[in-house]
Order: sequence, then C-alpha cells, then structure tokens
Amino acid sequence: MKPLKQALNLFRSELKLSLLLGFGTFFLIAIASRIPYFGAWIMTFSFLIIQIYIWSWQSQSTLKFPSTLIKKNFAAIVLTSLILVPTGMLLGSSAGVLQKTDQFLTSLPLAFFIIYLCLFFFIILSHALLMSLSKNMSVIKAMDECFAKSLKRPHTALLACFYLSVILLVATLPLGFGLILGFPILFYVTYYSA
Repeated sequence: MKPLKQALNLFRSELKLSLLLGFGTFFLIAIASRIPYFGAWIMTFSFLIIQIYIWSWQSQSTLKFPSTLIKKNFAAIVLTSLILVPTGMLLGSSAGVLQKTDQFLTSLPLAFFIIYLCLFFFIILSHALLMSLSKNMSVIKAMDECFAKSLKRPHTALLACFYLSVILLVATLPLGFGLILGFPILFYVTYYSA
C-alpha cells in the first residue's frame, strides 16, 4: 500500500504535470495502437522512456529530459522493450475485451488477471532497466537480480500490482478515458515500488 500512497501523493502535488503525462501517454497509445506490427513495441518503448523520465525527475529533482542517458543506454532500452512486447499486446487485448458489453461479466476476471500479470512483468522489467542504468550493469544481470528480489519479497510488487490492476481495470471502462488518470499512477507506483 505504501507505493500506492506515495504515488497518489505525488499525483496530487504535481497535478498539472501528471495530467499532461496522462494525456500524452493516452494520445501516444491511441496512435500506436493503429500501427500494425510495430504498435506494441512503440507502446512498450514509450512506457520505458516515460519511466526513465520519471526516475530522472524524482532522483535528480529536475524536469529536464534525460536524452544523454537514453542515447547512452539505447540498446538496453530497446532490449527491455522487445521483451515487454507480449506484455503490451496482452494489456491492449484485455482493454479491448472489456469494451465488449455483451460478455462483460464473464470477461472481467480474465481481464483483471491479464492486467495483473502484465503489470507485474512491467514493474519488474522497469526496475531492472532502471537498476542497469543507475548501477552501470548489464540489463540481463539486472533482470536476474530484480526477479530474484521479487521472489524474496513478493508482497511489495504483488500488492502494488493488485491495486494498479483495480485502478487500470476501472480506468479502461469509460472507453479508456480513465487511463489519462491511470497511466501517471502506474508510472509513479512503478517508481516507488523499487
């Protein structure tokens, strides 16, 4: 519950920036979902770039975009985003399933489970990428450490994923416009649940 509380406090204190982040992410998803074959990669790549921006903003207390950090670690970001492509496809599919009103009640538990699983992998892989950036280690070694740490202390990531799944599940219901509020919370919780 602690990462969610910290994320909501950050969302409230930086409301304008959070809404701008939410609108930008929603607009990016709307465009990328129309691109065949590469749309899922564009979404996951963008999510990781946004996560790096939030990490840089919170750790260095500056709103400057970390372009040199991204250029320096471009290969690690691309590798992590390629690993996250199936996760992004599943997340988009679960949102699409919820928009069908004829089978809403039967698809709700499945959509919740898919969102939960996708968020767990996104949080772990985002932490691995941020660990590789901050400690100058390979992204594969950082992934191993993050997965091992999540197995040793599963309650933090699993509880954060549960609350985020509920938030994103509710956010996708009104034609996805609730994601404008849901995406910044997703990025903030991912940052604070490290």
